[in-house]
Amino acid sequence: MKKLCSRWIPHNLTEAQKTDRVTWCNAMYTRFKGASKLVWDVLTDDETWTHCYDPKTKQQSTIWIYRDEPKLSKVARERSASKRMIASFFNKTGHVANVTLENCRNVSSDWYTTIFWRKLLTNSKNNRKRRMILSHDNASSHTAKQTNKFLKEKNVELKKNAVYSPDLGPCDFLFAKN
Repeated sequence: MKKLCSRWIPHNLTEAQKTDRVTWCNAMYTRFKGASKLVWDVLTDDETWTHCYDPKTKQQSTIWIYRDEPKLSKVARERSASKRMIASFFNKTGHVANVTLENCRNVSSDWYTTIFWRKLLTNSKNNRKRRMILSHDNASSHTAKQTNKFLKEKNVELKKNAVYSPDLGPCDFLFAKN
């Protein structure tokens, strides 16, 4: 007999959702033909909150004491002085752009189209004639009519993801977990 901890999964997918995922993966494989040069045109973006302090981890606050010394207590983590929303773009070659939102604002469609995308599109590395393919989540700022109209004007193609499909962009792996 042994102790086993069950694994947490974010969603129980129905058979239809599983089929949709397989269909989506096959469509992407066909579209990019395994090693197509189109993958160079794919961009992904994500936003995350970053707290403005660096708390000690449990490992960092570990110290050696003698048996007769009193145990030290660690005070609960103090609140950060502030936090900032950081939005980032990545492509196949790596990091493309980073934009920090001012005054702890949330990402809105207006900010997304007027500041964030304009900064990306004026970046000389990305100011190219070829069409961009954007893979992003379904946040309200990404799906708003204003955003979709702007992306269409800029000749940016949206790559739709399957329902409850994990993003495969580097943002999900590079940004700190909540």
